This record gives sequence, C-alpha cells and structure tokens, in this order.
Amino acid sequence: MSLDEDSIHVEKLQLPHGVTAPDIWGQTKQQPATVSVALFLKGEGFHTAANKDELDQSTVHYGELAKRIRAANAAGQDVEDFVTAVQHCVETMATKANNNFILERVAIILLLPKATKYGKDVTMHYVIGYEDSGKIDRFIRYHEINEIKVMTLVGVNGYERKAEQPLEVDLVLLRWVEKEKGIFWPSMQSLAGLEEKAVEIIRATSFETLETLADHTAKQLQEQLLEKLFPDGCMLRLKISKPRAIAFADAPAVEVSRNTIKDARKCPPGGCEEPAGNVEDLKVVKPYA
Repeated sequence: MSLDEDSIHVEKLQLPHGVTAPDIWGQTKQQPATVSVALFLKGEGFHTAANKDELDQSTVHYGELAKRIRAANAAGQDVEDFVTAVQHCVETMATKANNNFILERVAIILLLPKATKYGKDVTMHYVIGYEDSGKIDRFIRYHEINEIKVMTLVGVNGYERKAEQPLEVDLVLLRWVEKEKGIFWPSMQSLAGLEEKAVEIIRATSFETLETLADHTAKQLQEQLLEKLFPDGCMLRLKISKPRAIAFADAPAVEVSRNTIKDARKCPPGGCEEPAGNVEDLKVVKPYA
C-alpha cells in the first residue's frame, strides 16, 4: 500500500460570529472560536494541478473554502449546526464534474479558548471518512480539554510530601463508528462537567506516583461520569504532567488509555484476563520512610 497522500489545510480560521457552547459556569453562550479543516485527497491527489501549476478538478481552492466556511457561520449557531455546515461546504467543493468525489476523509477541528475554567482550551475533532462515491462510511469524534491546571499533593520525595504542587492534565474522549450505524455523542451541556470532575478527583488524592494517580483518575472518571454519558462506552486518554519535577525538562508525564467500547475491544494473544496482582501488592522503597 502506498504511503503517498496529498492534503489541503486551512488552519485556525477566525469565525465572524463564534458559536454557542457551555462556558466555564455551564451556561450556554456565544463564544469565540476558530476552525481548522484538513482535506485528505484520494488516489493520486492533486497531481494534475501540481503538474500544470494551476487549480483544476484534482484539488480544492482553499481560499474559496475559507470564504464559504465563514459565510456558513451564523449568529447564534451551536457547535453541531456549525460543524454540519462546514461538512456541507467541504463536500460540495470536493464534488467535481460528473459527480467525481475527490476526498478520502476530512478532519474538522473546532477550538474554543474560553470554554475551560482551569485549562488552555477545549477542542472538538470530527474525522469523516468517505467511500469513492462520497457516501460517509466512518465517523470518529474527539472531545479534548488541554492543559488543565491542578494543585495536589503528589511525589515520592520527602520534600514533596510537605506541600501541593502543580500538575497539568490533558483529557481526550473518543468514539467511532463504521458504515451507517450512527454515532451517539453526549450533548455539549452534559460534557461541561468533565473538567470539574477531573479536578475534583485529582485534588482529593495524595499518591506518590503519577502512575497511580493516572490510573485512579481514569477509573473514577469512568465510574462517576463516563458510564452515564457513554452507555455504549468510549475511549479515554488521560495524560498527567508534572512540570516542576525535573529542573532541565519541561515535564515528566504519564499517559493512560482506557477503552470501554463494548463492540470494539480487542484482546491481546492469550485473552483479556485481568493481570495478577495490583499496585498495592508492589513493594517499593519510599525515600522519605
């Protein structure tokens, strides 16, 4: 299989009206937003446009695409309606003469810098795959909260047991489908509590290692929130960084991925049995003991 692929990107396009979404207090309000789109072309990509050094039916005019996306953004538009409008713009421009559809997939990324209380931003990723005819055959969705700041007691050294220190947490929820099964996704309003719940869980801990903290946080998020929001399961990725731990590095970090999607779990050779023992069984030497 060839690894060659051509793609066209419009990155962080400013929107004239923003979108309506929950703010840091859980109230649905219009917020500033930027959108990025990446169009991945099927087959030989934009080779004829490249050979001729001019726009033709093998490519998409990114300037015209940007204009259409901005024009599709209406005052009071919510996230779902706006993303659907962007998808329509992309699919219309990717449909060429004789209904020739030139896309293999598209990624739409909506960034909301004011939708997080403790973090840097909230981003929503929509990845849509197409058959040769242009019919959708798969859909992947991410909800991501970046660089959540949390103060907590953590560390194995004696001096680390005396006071809280800052952590940075990245949270990603993912769900996908194939063909026409449809995709269930919680409302933006119901997802507004995700960040607060993660901070609440982490603040209440006093573990020594990031490994235990990450595993504990993932389990508690699943039990306290995600089982209700995603009755058919989801993929959770949780990364915890400790920026003050190593003087000459930005941060050490650990990351866990947990898949509870009922129809998509894959077992390694030998099956899915739980490993013998757990973290409490490990014998460690505590530097401050």
